[in-house]
Amino acid sequence: MGTSLLVTATDPELRTLLEGQFARVTFTSAKHLKAVLELKPGPMVILLDESQVSLVAEVRRSDVRAVALVTQRAIPIMYSSPIVAVVERPLLAPRVVAALQDAFGALRRSATG
Repeated sequence: MGTSLLVTATDPELRTLLEGQFARVTFTSAKHLKAVLELKPGPMVILLDESQVSLVAEVRRSDVRAVALVTQRAIPIMYSSPIVAVVERPLLAPRVVAALQDAFGALRRSATG
């Protein structure tokens, strides 16, 4: 079973940035994601907006990693697991893809070690 990429962030450019880069990308709502986290087995990476961080803040699954998209601020926000990366807006493809690859890598490392 491959790792799923679930996207709840609504930035309009994300669909174009991600569809050619990741084979298993699904764009969904925050409400649907909440249900998926409770029911779907298997590893997943989640790309979400900073306003949606509470969706994953209490997740105790070891097979979930998340990347938060944040608005540029004077003081950086610190997140904890399962959030493994933060990407500041404006969104640039190399930054988003690198952050997601870091999240996929964190999942692989946790599965093997």
